[in-house]
Amino acid sequence: MATKTSWADDVDELDQPKGEDYVDENGIRTTVEYTINEAGKKVKITRKTRRVLQKSVVEHQVAERQKWAKFGAEKGNARGPDRATTTVGENVSLILSVGNKVAENEQKEENKPKARAGGGKVICRLCKGEHFTAKCPYKDTLGGMDSADNVGLGLDDDTPPAESSGAPTASSATPATGGGKYVPPSMRGGPGGTRGESMRTSRDDLPTLRVTNISEDTQENDLRELFGVFGRVARVYVGRDRETGAGKGFAFVSFEERSVAQKALEKVNGKGYDNLILSVQWSQLMDDEEFLLEDPSPRASLSRLLRPLPVGLSIRRLLYLILKLPDVPSLHTRTATSIMSVTSLEISQNNPINASSLEHILKKLTYNAKPNETIALNPNDEPSYLTLLQALHDSTDEILKLPGQFDFEPPTDLARFPRNNAHFPGREGEGQNEMGAWGWKCTVKDTNPDPKPGILSGKTFVVKDNVSVAGVEMMLGTDVFTGFIPTSDATVVSRSLLAGATLLGKATCENMSMSASSFSAVTGPVHNPFAKGFNAAGSSSGCGALVALGEADLGIGGDQGGSIRLPASWCGLYGLKPTFGLVPYTGIATLEPSFDHAGPMTRTLMDNALFLKALAGRDAFDVKLNSGAPSIPFPKDVPDYPALLEEFQSERGGLPLKGFKVGLLKEGFDVCERGGMNDARVGAKCREAAERWQELGAEVKEVSVPMHTLGPTLWVCIARQGCVPVLLGGSSGVQGFYMNKLTKKLDESIKTKEGWEKLPWAPKNMVLNGMYLWDQHPELYGKATNQIHLLRAKYNEALSDVDVLVMPTIPYLPNKHAPKDADVLEKISKSLGQTLNTCPFNVTGHPAMSMPIGMLESLEEPSIKFPLGLQLVGKHLDELSIYKAALAWENKFSWKEL
Repeated sequence: MATKTSWADDVDELDQPKGEDYVDENGIRTTVEYTINEAGKKVKITRKTRRVLQKSVVEHQVAERQKWAKFGAEKGNARGPDRATTTVGENVSLILSVGNKVAENEQKEENKPKARAGGGKVICRLCKGEHFTAKCPYKDTLGGMDSADNVGLGLDDDTPPAESSGAPTASSATPATGGGKYVPPSMRGGPGGTRGESMRTSRDDLPTLRVTNISEDTQENDLRELFGVFGRVARVYVGRDRETGAGKGFAFVSFEERSVAQKALEKVNGKGYDNLILSVQWSQLMDDEEFLLEDPSPRASLSRLLRPLPVGLSIRRLLYLILKLPDVPSLHTRTATSIMSVTSLEISQNNPINASSLEHILKKLTYNAKPNETIALNPNDEPSYLTLLQALHDSTDEILKLPGQFDFEPPTDLARFPRNNAHFPGREGEGQNEMGAWGWKCTVKDTNPDPKPGILSGKTFVVKDNVSVAGVEMMLGTDVFTGFIPTSDATVVSRSLLAGATLLGKATCENMSMSASSFSAVTGPVHNPFAKGFNAAGSSSGCGALVALGEADLGIGGDQGGSIRLPASWCGLYGLKPTFGLVPYTGIATLEPSFDHAGPMTRTLMDNALFLKALAGRDAFDVKLNSGAPSIPFPKDVPDYPALLEEFQSERGGLPLKGFKVGLLKEGFDVCERGGMNDARVGAKCREAAERWQELGAEVKEVSVPMHTLGPTLWVCIARQGCVPVLLGGSSGVQGFYMNKLTKKLDESIKTKEGWEKLPWAPKNMVLNGMYLWDQHPELYGKATNQIHLLRAKYNEALSDVDVLVMPTIPYLPNKHAPKDADVLEKISKSLGQTLNTCPFNVTGHPAMSMPIGMLESLEEPSIKFPLGLQLVGKHLDELSIYKAALAWENKFSWKEL
C-alpha cells in the first residue's frame, strides 16, 4: 500500500461508512463495501448478485438422496445445504479421453478450415500424403504408430534379443518417432535399431549406493558430509514420507567414479552413525549380459540375482540372460520355472516327493483329527495334490539351498570390535566362576573410537547368555544342543560398544530362559550375592549376580515374565523392563515374540537411565511395535534420560515430587497375603517404602485394577502355547530377524530321545502344556490375546489418574536352591507365585522397573538379610516418570539401612 500523505487520511479511515447488504423486490442482492486501494485512495465497491434457479436432470439415486431427512446435529432442519455455511458450485462433468494428446490434436485438426491447406486438400502429417479429410484415412494401417510403445523391450515374445553386432531387422526401418507421439531421443532407434543419443547423461550410469538403517531426520547434507570424504558425490536422495516429510530409513548416494563408490561401501558399511549401524549396498546392477556374466562362477551369478534389478532391464530380458549362464545348479536347467515353480507345475527330475510323502501328511492329520475320523483325499484328486506338493518342494528348495552368506543379518564390524580371549570360565565353583554367574568370558571393545567419547565410555557390561555376540558361543544355559556360535552381534551389543562400553562376557542364563529360579543352568546354580546357596532368581540370574557383586558395571537382561525384575529384586539392583519394543530384541533368542523384552540392570538409578539411553530406539529388524504404545522412536529421538533427570534434580528443591501421584495397586499388595510361600512382611515393607514418597511431595493413594489377578493366567496361556513352535525348531510368524542356525539346532536336538531327556523340568513342562493346549483348545491363544487388550486398557485407565503404579516385585524373599535329586514338583515349587506381579506387564507392554527399598531377615536363615524390590509401572513410553520417582527416593533414603 502506498504511503499516506496526510494525517487526515487516518481520520477519514476511521470514519469510513459501514457496508451495506440488501435484496430488492426483483431478488437482486446488492453488497456495498468501502476500502483503501493500492494508491491510498478510498474507494466504494458495489456487487450485485442475482440468484437463478436452475433445474437439471440427475440420476434417480441422487434425487432420492435429496429427500432424505437430516440426522445428528442437523436433525429437524430443512432438506438441502444450509446456504449460510455452504456454497453450491456448478457441476463439472468428467470427460474421459480415449487416447492421448495425439487424439486431442486430431480433433483440433478436423475443425480447421480446409482452405488452409490450399486447393481444399490437406497435407497429412501422418502418412505425408494429400487427402481432403483432416483425419487420415490410412491411420489404422500405419505400423509406425505403435512402434514407440515397444521400444526398449529388446526382444519379442518368443525370440531372444538381437545381438548388438547383428543387422537391423525389417521392423527397424520404421522410425520410432513416427505417428505424432513424442519419443525421447534415447529411444528413437526402434526395436533392434540403433539407440539415439540422450539429451543428458543418464542417471543410471552413475555408480550408486543404497544406504539403509538411517534415522528419520537424516538430511541430504548429512550424507554428503559422511560420504564426501571418499571423493566427489554427484547426487544424494533421501527417501521421505510424502505427508509427514519424515525419512523412511533409506537413501541413495551417487558418485562420479565407481572406484570411489566401492571405497565408500567398504568403509561405511557396518559403521556406527547416529547410534545406528549403517548398511550400504550397491543399488543396481550392470546392464544386460555384463551384469550376470562379469564373473561366470555359480556363486557370483547367484549373488547377482539376489541384488535389485537395474532400471530398464525387463523380466523377459532377465530370463533370457539367465538361460545364457554357465552351469549354475538348478538354475540352468529350469530357470524359467524356478521363480514360480508352484504355478508352472514343472517338476525337477530329482524331486524326492512321492505318494508316501502325501500319505505321511494325511496320517498326521488323521492323528490330530477327532475320534473315529479319518482324513483322506478323493483318489481322483491325489495325483493333482501330489504334483502341487512336488512343485512346492522345488520352490522352497531354491531358498533352502541358498548359501549361508546370503542371509541378511545385522552387520558386525569385527575389525573395529575384535573378540579377544573368549573362553569358557568353568562350571559353578570352578576357577573363575565361584558364584556360577559366568557363562562365557571375553573382552570386546572399540579399537577405533570416535574423538568424542561415548556416553558409556569407561563402563563395563555383561549380557545374558541368550544375547548374540558374534564369534562367542551361546549356550542358553543348556546342553540340549552345543556349538552354536552366532555370526552377528545383537543390536543391544552393537549399541553398547558404539557408546564406548567394554563387553566382559556373557552371564549365565537359566536353562532355555525358562526358570524363575537360579539352579536350572547346566553349568550349575547361580548363587545369591548376599548368601551362597540361596536363589538369585531367574532367568537373568547371572547378570543379577555379576552386577551386584561389582564384577561388571552394567548388565543386559532378557524379560519374558519378569526375568530382569526378579533377579534385580533379590540382588538389590535397578532392573527395567522397558516399554515393549523400545529396546530392540534383534539377535536375542526368543521365547514368545509377543512379550520378549530386553533391558538394563544396574546398581544405581542414573546408570540405568544412562544405559537405556544407549540401548533404546527402533532398528531395521525389530518389528515388535504393536504393544498399544505410540510408535517407537528412532535412537536419535529417544529422550536424554540422564540430562532430564539432572535437570529434574536441580530444579525441584526439597519437594521434588510435588504434584506427582503414586498409586498403590491394591491387588498387587494382596498377593503377599495369599499362598504358602508369600510373605506378608514383604507387602508391609513395600507399602512403608511407597508411603515415604509423601515426604518428597507426592500424593500416595490406593488404586484398584481387579483384572490384575487374571493377568498371570493370561500370561500362562500365551507362554505355554507360544513357546511350542519356538522350542520345537519352528518360527513365530513375526517378520523380524531369525537366528536360523539356532532354530535348526533346536529342531535337531529336542526332537531326539537324548535331547528330550536332557531338557530340564521347566521347558519340558512348557512343551507338554503347550502341546496339550494346542491339541485340546486351539482357540485359547486367540481368546487370551483378545483379553490382553482389555487388561491393557484397565491399566491405562488406572494410570490416567496417577503417574506410576507400585507393588511388591516378588511376594516373598529368596529361598534355598532345590537339591539336585529333588523331584519335579519340589523344583517348580521354589518359584510358585514368583511372577504374579511381573508377568502381566509383559503381555500389556507397560514399562516396569524393580528398585531396592530395604532389607528383611530370611525365614529359612534369620541371620541372613536379603534385599527386596518395589515394582514401579508407568504409561507406555513414560520411563521418565518411573525414573523420577525412583531417583527422588534414592536421593533421600538408603535402602540398605531400611
